[in-house]
Amino acid sequence: MQRFFSSLFELDVFTQSLDSLNSNQTCQHCACSNSWVSHGFIYRQSGLKVGKRILCANRYGKSGCGRTLALYLADVIPNRRYSFSVIWAFVLSLLQGSTVELAYYSAIGHCHFSHRQAYRWLSVLYAQLGFFRSCLARFNLRFFECNFVHFRSARLAVLLPTLATLAQRFTNISSIQAGLNHRFC
Repeated sequence: MQRFFSSLFELDVFTQSLDSLNSNQTCQHCACSNSWVSHGFIYRQSGLKVGKRILCANRYGKSGCGRTLALYLADVIPNRRYSFSVIWAFVLSLLQGSTVELAYYSAIGHCHFSHRQAYRWLSVLYAQLGFFRSCLARFNLRFFECNFVHFRSARLAVLLPTLATLAQRFTNISSIQAGLNHRFC
């Protein structure tokens, strides 16, 4: 299970006062709420702090199960190279009518790499389509009935209205992963 925070300061405040976890955060495995212990930071390969782990402790008189909960910054997508803001810029560029290649190059800021990564992103986003739609149904939002550019693929014609509705629902991009309580892709 993962949880997302907008800043490293907010993440530190949340984990330093572990008493705040007693009231609103229970372990999904053992339903214990008073056994949380800070368990260190999560780093990227470059040494950048991207999150923190907390442990449902089963030692020192605590009755937890020993599993960890990952807390990430909102701009970090776990196990992905690119940040959320880059992928969201790609999505917004697609929604504005750019081709997949141009949207990818504008999102990463240069065109030195192959655009095949853009199609990988689209495949992962398409695989998450059911999750996105179930979250939007929880918020009681209707999908946009819009006709995106007609020469687009069938997968984009299905995916883009859902992503447009997500963009309308979450105007602040740092709140998307926190609002979904799930990694974006």
